[in-house]
Amino acid sequence: MNNIVSDEHAIIDFMAPTIVASSPYDNAYPVELLSKGLRNRLDMARNTAMEVYKAVIKQAPILAQTQQALKKGYKLVVDATESTLEAIETGRVKLTTDKSGRTFAQIREANGQFGSKLPIKKEYALM
Repeated sequence: MNNIVSDEHAIIDFMAPTIVASSPYDNAYPVELLSKGLRNRLDMARNTAMEVYKAVIKQAPILAQTQQALKKGYKLVVDATESTLEAIETGRVKLTTDKSGRTFAQIREANGQFGSKLPIKKEYALM
């Protein structure tokens, strides 16, 4: 009897093993079972670590600002609208001080002139 049968669409080998998984009666089965369990747990740990990493990266600017504020003793805070935040992100903002030493932010308008002054508050860190 021929163990390999072929037709125009497929070749079938009747002597090839049909199940790839190891048998519980195989001597290597406990090691393979342990290996699969460890691999699954390592994949889960890797995914969890990646989620933690992404969360930390999102909060990194806030952490850096907090660290600088604690080092210098204060941080500068401006009350801003959404358009003001966009202007800050695109670099259209400059910091100025008046004669009494108060700090303000000014946004560059479309005509190149700087607009009204936005007051910036100093928040002192408790040490």
